[in-house]
Amino acid sequence: MNLNFYLRQAESRAVGILFLINASIIGNWLVRIPDIKNDLDLTDGQLGLALLASPLGVLCFTPIATWAMNRFGVGKVVVISATLMLLSVAGLGQTKSILSLAIALYFFGGFNGVLDISMNAVANAVEQRLSKVIMSTSHGFWSLGAMLASFIGGFIVSADIHYDIHFLLVAISGIMMLFTIVPKVWSIRDEDESDFTWKWPGWTLMIMSLIALIILLVEGAIADWSALFYAEILDAPAEMIGWGFASFSATMAIARFWGDQVIERFPIRFILMVSCVLATVGLGIFSMGNSIFISCIALLITGTGCSLIVPILFREAGRSKKINPSLGLAFVSTIGYTGFLIGPPMMGFISEHSNLSFSFLSLSILMGVAFLLSLRI
Repeated sequence: MNLNFYLRQAESRAVGILFLINASIIGNWLVRIPDIKNDLDLTDGQLGLALLASPLGVLCFTPIATWAMNRFGVGKVVVISATLMLLSVAGLGQTKSILSLAIALYFFGGFNGVLDISMNAVANAVEQRLSKVIMSTSHGFWSLGAMLASFIGGFIVSADIHYDIHFLLVAISGIMMLFTIVPKVWSIRDEDESDFTWKWPGWTLMIMSLIALIILLVEGAIADWSALFYAEILDAPAEMIGWGFASFSATMAIARFWGDQVIERFPIRFILMVSCVLATVGLGIFSMGNSIFISCIALLITGTGCSLIVPILFREAGRSKKINPSLGLAFVSTIGYTGFLIGPPMMGFISEHSNLSFSFLSLSILMGVAFLLSLRI
C-alpha cells in the first residue's frame, strides 16, 4: 500500500493536507445547502440556477490559473487560491438573497477551480520528484476530508448552529492548517512547465475530458443534491442528512488509498470500464429511494465506482507528452467542470418537473454513456 510511503514524505503529506482542506470546505458547505435553501425560500429550480454560478466561476477563473502557474509556479498559486477560497466560504454565510448567493458562489467556485487545478498540479510535480505514484492517494485524502466534514457538519446542523458561524469556523480552522504547510509547497514548480503554446491534445485526452465531464457532473450532483434527497425523499432527521455524501466519500477514500497500486497494475481502460459499471449500478439503486440504509449502501457502491476515475484522468492529463502539463490539466478540468455547469440546473429542472429520484436515475444513464466512452480509450 502506498499510504505508508506517502505519509513518510514531507512534500506528499503537505499535498494530502491541501486536499483535506479543500474537501473540508466543500463538505461543510454541502450539508448547509438545505438550510440556505429554506432561509432564502428557494425552489429546486431557483437553487439550481444559483448553484450554476459556482462552476461558471470555475470556467472564468481557469485561464487565470493556467497563466499564473506558468508565471509564478504551482506552489504559490495553490497557497493563494486556498486562502481566497477559505475567505470566500465565510462570505457564503452572509448571503441574504438569491442574487447575493449567486455572486458569493461565483467567487467560491472560481477560487475552488484554481485550487483544484493547482493542487493537482502540485501532486503531479511531487509525483515526479518522488518517482512514485501518489495521485490516487492524494484524492483519497480529499474523500476522507469530505466524509469527516459531512459527519461533523451534520452534527453542527443538529446543534442548531447557524451557517454563518459554521462557515467562519471552517475558514479559521482551514487557514490554521494551511499555515503549517506553506514552507513545504510555496516554492514547488512543475519541471515540465516550459512551452505555454496551445496545441491539440489528441483524441485520447479529448475522450478522457468527456468522461471527466460526466463523472464531475455526477460527483457534483451527489454533493449538491444528496442532502436534499435525504431530507425531502427519505425524510431523514437533521443529523443524518449528510450520511449519503459521507457514505459516498467513505468508499471513495478507501478505494483511492489503494488506487495507486491499482493504477500501476491494471490498464487504464479496464479500470475505467469497471468503475463506470459500479457507478451506474449504484446510482440506479439510489434513485429508487427505498430507505436511508439502502441509499447509503447504494452510495457506497457509487463511491467505489467513481473513486479512481478523476485521479486517473488528472494524472494522465498532467503526464501528456503532447501538451504542456498545466494546459493538459486545465483542458480536462475545464471540460470536466462544464459538468458542474450543466449538473446543478439540470438536477433542479428535472426535479421541478418530475422529482429528485428521476434526477438521480438520469445520472445512472449518464454513467452508462461514460462506460461506452471508456471503450474508446
